Amino acid sequence: HLFVDHGLPKEDVSISGYWRLGMVEDEWQASKREFTEEIEAAEAAALES
Repeated sequence: HLFVDHGLPKEDVSISGYWRLGMVEDEWQASKREFTEEIEAAEAAALES
């Protein structure tokens, strides 16, 4: 939303999802890369629309 709809440059922000609901910190850290890839793919698809 911030990047696609509002055009906020990613290099100007620092956002950290501390961990996902239902996960302990170690589980969140292990899944964070996949989560980030999913978000970036959704952003790319939204920009193509």
